[in-house]
Amino acid sequence: MRFKDSLAYPLIIIISLVAAATLYIGYSLNLDTLRETIQAREIDKSQAIYRAVKDKIDHEIKEIVVLSQVLKTRRQLLNGLIHFYRQGEVDPLQNSMDLIYSSLQELSVDFFLITDQQGKIVYQASPPTGREDLSGVWGLEEALAGKESLSAGAGPLGWAILSLAPLSLEGKQYGVLVLGFSLSHDFARKIAAATGTQITFSTAYQILASSWPPKDRGQVNLDRVTDSILGKRPVYANNSLTNLSSFYTPIEIVDETVCLVINADTTPIAELLGQKRRQLVLSLLAVLMVTTVMGSGLAIAIVRPLKKLQNRSLAAVREFTEKDIALNRWGNEIDTLSRTLELMLAAIKSHLQDLHRTQETLRREKSFLDDIFASIQDGLNVLDLDYNIIRNNAVVEQRFGHTQLVGQKCYRAIHGRDEICEDCPCRVAKETGKASYQSKQVLIGGDETWIEIYAFPLKDRDTGEITGIIEYSRDVTELKATEKTLRLREEQLRQAAKMEAVGRLAGGVAHDFNNILTVILGECELLLQHLPEQDPMVGEVRGILEATRRAASLTQHLLAFSRKQVLQPQPLDLNQVVANMERMLRRVLGEDIVLVTNPAADLGTVKVDLNQLEQVILNLAANARDAMPQGGAMTIETANVDLNEDYVLQHLGAFPGAYVMLAVSDTGVGVDKEDMAHIFEPFFTTKEQGRGTGLGLSMVYGIVKQSRGHIGVYSEVGHGTTFKIYLPRYDLTPQDLAEPSPPPAVAAGGTETILLVEDEAGVRDVVCRMLEPAGYRILPAAGPQEALEVSRGYQGPIHLLFTDVVMPGMSGRELADRILAQRPGLKVLFMSGYTENAVFHHGVLDLGISFINKPFKYTILMKKVREVLDA
Repeated sequence: MRFKDSLAYPLIIIISLVAAATLYIGYSLNLDTLRETIQAREIDKSQAIYRAVKDKIDHEIKEIVVLSQVLKTRRQLLNGLIHFYRQGEVDPLQNSMDLIYSSLQELSVDFFLITDQQGKIVYQASPPTGREDLSGVWGLEEALAGKESLSAGAGPLGWAILSLAPLSLEGKQYGVLVLGFSLSHDFARKIAAATGTQITFSTAYQILASSWPPKDRGQVNLDRVTDSILGKRPVYANNSLTNLSSFYTPIEIVDETVCLVINADTTPIAELLGQKRRQLVLSLLAVLMVTTVMGSGLAIAIVRPLKKLQNRSLAAVREFTEKDIALNRWGNEIDTLSRTLELMLAAIKSHLQDLHRTQETLRREKSFLDDIFASIQDGLNVLDLDYNIIRNNAVVEQRFGHTQLVGQKCYRAIHGRDEICEDCPCRVAKETGKASYQSKQVLIGGDETWIEIYAFPLKDRDTGEITGIIEYSRDVTELKATEKTLRLREEQLRQAAKMEAVGRLAGGVAHDFNNILTVILGECELLLQHLPEQDPMVGEVRGILEATRRAASLTQHLLAFSRKQVLQPQPLDLNQVVANMERMLRRVLGEDIVLVTNPAADLGTVKVDLNQLEQVILNLAANARDAMPQGGAMTIETANVDLNEDYVLQHLGAFPGAYVMLAVSDTGVGVDKEDMAHIFEPFFTTKEQGRGTGLGLSMVYGIVKQSRGHIGVYSEVGHGTTFKIYLPRYDLTPQDLAEPSPPPAVAAGGTETILLVEDEAGVRDVVCRMLEPAGYRILPAAGPQEALEVSRGYQGPIHLLFTDVVMPGMSGRELADRILAQRPGLKVLFMSGYTENAVFHHGVLDLGISFINKPFKYTILMKKVREVLDA
């Protein structure tokens, strides 16, 4: 039997190799275990030696400490030192010290010294140190200061352990007694002889003491010494070439740390390892031979059945394929059997491939249909002709809270009915064969939901026969809500646009009317100045003045609505404003109406014009009074509120943020929805003819909007009305709310020169005739260009520029800037009855701007001109 034709030989070789590898691994593990065991014993031995060395050093340190404590009290020694100190003779001290040192020969004392108070050596036992003083010895300064000291380390005496005891009598110190021993090679050799090892004391830089001969001290590795000291841990190393083990461990001597190196001969251990290695090798060879024999028997037992199965497989191929296939072998037994099975499976594979292609096509079609159902984000049901659900997507189950709808009647599972709905689009699609649509509101989970349903007949593609119904449903609740919101916003936008258009018209009319009123008011006041008090024309002129003031008030209402009046905002506490107005409000309301105030604690601060805010409250109070002819109650409430995005979406013109709310409520007749749409329009009123101008609420609306606030109203007929005003909230201190002191009285008249610029001739003329009699020199100009020419041509000083703001060709602000470039230091006073120009922002006067509002009275004009000139 050749190797390539039978499986037996490879099996035998594989089994043998596996056995050999297993035995080698076992050999290595046993050898490593033995090596680790021996190493652990060596480390334990070295640690025992370390403890013995540490105990010996500690014992000798203790001896010299105790000895120094005893000797420093010896009277003979102290007397000799005192004699030397007083007489300068050293012999008594020498004799005493020699006598003491002779008794210390059995102790390990290398140093026996006495110094004077300056550290100079007075006495030293043999062998001499070769030094005259001990300067540089650790602990000497402490001993000279009277404190006992124990030190270890390198110094003038070499690396030594020293006990330094101060010698004193009756509180006076005369010197220092020094006892100690050095860490020397002899010290290391004594320990090595006692332990049967080699001992070395070393720092990271040098060997201090070693039992090794000088030529062999290279056995100590200073890198391992450094690792042991810095890592504060023992380090073990074994050199198998020299059969030498090294144990490096840090050891503390007094307050110094050095490395103790213990070297041991490991030759006996190496011989023991060699003997164990030979025993293991012989054992492994014996096991390998037994394994090889057993593997051969196993291979033969496996190959024989394979040969039989091979012959039967070849016969089966020839029989079922109806092909004359020779019973040839291909390779070994497994190769032949594999080729035979491949021939058998080829025919089966051909049939299975056709079947798989058919199944894959069906699977893809089903997966495609499932993907369509899962991807549709609206409800989809497929019904049979009896309205049974035969298929649906997950959206329908999630919408109606069912986990299993297939097999149920659609009207029972979805609508909870026992019969089909009368207006069911599925029934219409079934009966007509055409698509059907329905939009309806249904109750789902306690919530009303808008559903759009489309029903389509499901027809056979070949015969056209209806076989079922496809029901497609979409949740349009959000769409309906959005449409409703859009309609509301559209209505609000139309109302706001209408209010804006009316406001612009009213503001324009008021602006032109203010110029006319300024002329009338000025002419009347000038006329009164020239008429005697007894003249019958005085009464008629005063009647004209009264009518003019009423007309001016009317224009102020129009400007307030159109947000074109001038505001002078200041920090206010709404609670305080309401409290100050309570007495006035009670007079306005009358005795049959109860006034209730609910001020909020810690109310924020607002910045509004105080006069305008009081006008707002008075107008709302008058409105509430007229709504309660039979009496009732009016409530004024304040609160801190925060308007969010949801509120802003429902109320056009509002902005999110922090506000202070002022709510005014009454228990009057209320306002119907039709009138609510026009409630803030100017001249709109529900009162009887002649009882109101229709400007009260429009003025409230304008003031609130110009103050960057928002106003809302809610009313029910027969129950009352609530107006809620929201004004921006500011974080201000109580000092910011302090009322400004009144300005000092200003004298009228003067001699200054005033450049008067006004494009309305009537206004310009009447202002000239007001100012000139008061002593002022007036330079009139009919427009900006003329004013520039007058300024350039006039050689004398011009003290004040008095100009209208709105003029053709150039604004008053631009004119003032250009003249100020010619005449720095010129005072400027603006006049206007309209705020849509460069000296105002949102109707609020810019800082540092002087302004007078049209129409103005004679006294107000005189006071303002004098005030600006004197500023």
